[in-house]
Amino acid sequence: MKGSGSNASKTKPLPNLATAKRQLQCKYYIMRCGFFQVISDNSAVVLFLKGICVMIIRQLKEPQYTSFHRQLIKNARTEPLDASYTVDMTVDGAEYAVKIQPESGNRIAVLQAFKIERDEYGVDFELITRNNLLSALLEILIDQGVR
Repeated sequence: MKGSGSNASKTKPLPNLATAKRQLQCKYYIMRCGFFQVISDNSAVVLFLKGICVMIIRQLKEPQYTSFHRQLIKNARTEPLDASYTVDMTVDGAEYAVKIQPESGNRIAVLQAFKIERDEYGVDFELITRNNLLSALLEILIDQGVR
């Protein structure tokens, strides 16, 4: 009926529970905060502090999370009394140090990453603040494993 305000015929049916869980288990979450103001979408979690991205969180399926966590324990460096792991990796000749922290609920967080540049004058460190680069480094680690 015209003007009834019913939109029931225009909405899509909800997916079944198994499909919905599968879709949620491989998403990112985005968090942005200017004093803990959180903005999220369906794909990523990024914590912003005064416009600077400081954390990316990735949801994994349980077998993938368990395997990745075992690789972190076996191959990554840790500091005393620190819950995070530091993974050294090289991408296209650029050297990176990535701080990874396993979270509850099969989540992995990238706390920070540094680009390491070595030359005849010593070593320079550049803090990576772009969330697309942080998420790309995390995806490479998840895909290729921690070595």
